[in-house]
Amino acid sequence: MSAAALAWLAERVPPAPAPLYERMAAAVGTQHDASVPAALAEAALTRLHAALALGDARAAAFELLAADALLSYAFEAAAELGVDTLEAVIDAYGPARMAPLITVDE
Repeated sequence: MSAAALAWLAERVPPAPAPLYERMAAAVGTQHDASVPAALAEAALTRLHAALALGDARAAAFELLAADALLSYAFEAAAELGVDTLEAVIDAYGPARMAPLITVDE
């Protein structure tokens, strides 16, 4: 479990609404990454995969919201650690990484 990432997430002001926070924390709690940004980004991927698995179901929207929030927080946490860390997280979890995950073949 990424205790550091959970602690970082809990310190956000203003806090996320309780149902969203619980969904994000559940995903973060499954991560074992050493860095807070990586744990948050990997948790975002967990939620994104859950949203994609739900397809057009309404519940997918909540999973997508959690994924978006977690990835935004990953970039925020990376920025707090400096430009080099932010650039590394952008390289690892930016558009080039996300596009293949959400591309739908017609």
